[in-house]
Amino acid sequence: MKMPWFLAVLLFCVVNIAQAASFLRLERTLQSSYLLGDAHLAIKNHHFVEAESILKSAVESGEKQDEANFWLAKVQAWQGNFEQSTAKYQTLLAKEPNNSDYRLGQAQVLVWSGKPKEALPLLESTRRLNPSDPDILRLQIQAQLALGDDASKSEALQLTQEAKQLFPKQNWDMVASTADTSSQMTLAELRTLDALDRNLMNVHNNQVEVGIGHDAFSKGRGNGRSEYLTFEHRYAPRKLAYVTLQDSARFGNNDQQLLVGGYYPLPSSMTLNVEGTLSGSHKMVPMNSEMASVQAPIAAGWFITGGLRRSQYSSNTSYHEFGVLEWYVSDYRLAYTLSSTQSRGETLFGNRISLSRYYNDISYVTLSLGQGREVELDQGQNIFFNTSSIGLNGRHWINKDWAMAWSLGRTQQDTAYTRTGGSFGIRHAF
Repeated sequence: MKMPWFLAVLLFCVVNIAQAASFLRLERTLQSSYLLGDAHLAIKNHHFVEAESILKSAVESGEKQDEANFWLAKVQAWQGNFEQSTAKYQTLLAKEPNNSDYRLGQAQVLVWSGKPKEALPLLESTRRLNPSDPDILRLQIQAQLALGDDASKSEALQLTQEAKQLFPKQNWDMVASTADTSSQMTLAELRTLDALDRNLMNVHNNQVEVGIGHDAFSKGRGNGRSEYLTFEHRYAPRKLAYVTLQDSARFGNNDQQLLVGGYYPLPSSMTLNVEGTLSGSHKMVPMNSEMASVQAPIAAGWFITGGLRRSQYSSNTSYHEFGVLEWYVSDYRLAYTLSSTQSRGETLFGNRISLSRYYNDISYVTLSLGQGREVELDQGQNIFFNTSSIGLNGRHWINKDWAMAWSLGRTQQDTAYTRTGGSFGIRHAF
């Protein structure tokens, strides 16, 4: 006997509430991880004002606040906003007093703000905590040079020789040259050095994914298959374009479809998503479709999205409206989607609830439950179905360059048939 959808949702919530202590994060690759990636891209291009705005949005999202605040402190220091930067570092150090990255950042602010003497004790203790970090030693040399007296310059020379022995693969020529000529480094030169430090990750602006899918239909309806190729390009902070080519076959029909879309930032931390599709065969998929949606923050960790999709089929046009309420907390995302579709003179409603968990920053797994109504045209007659579905999908990053994308799902199409299937893809970032 089929379980009513509301009982399935209730069971799902009870089970996951019991697991909430050990689970919690999600697909905020578009709000936390992606925002941080956008900020890194802006920093690489020395667009510090834009980076600061993006990082503040990341902090407000409620995700990865410590990481976002850390980068915000660095960006504020690069712009000379030393008091704001110091306040951020003090907050971070109150949580993790022995975090060498935070201590290094605080020391940088002291040196840049003309207080190299105060920075030296902090650098010495930080170096004892993390002797394998060459950037701590580099800033220690810079602080000695910034003092400007002969004793400090001599100490800088000795530290430079020590640095060459400890870290022979690092470039110390510039530091040594500065010390040999007994010239004091300027604040601008110190900032340039730090802008190239190890913390600024190499953000990939392109990703490509290729994958296959397989579906099995009950009651003698055979199998379905699909292949797809997706390319994404981040061409500016918070701006992303993507294109997907897909070939699919089921019920004796075969379709090819092109999808093009993108994300664009709007004022007040809102995000616009637009996309369109085109198919020359359009036996199962629309001839063409257009979609637009806007996401907006409504509170810390809470977002709301509204959108509309118009789809032109061979024999009719359908309109699909949807609204999404999302809550991001710790490593989790909980989302509810309410949708309505106007097709063949009827309005059909659907509900969907999903729980996602993030791990290793940008890897994630998502569990979804859905319920609604659909219509199919069969020999000139409109056939309406009550549908229910359950799905599990995710993306696992093996390293910073390669990831696996996967999905498993089952859909009950009333008493007509059941579809069970999955997909697997390989993603490469470059």
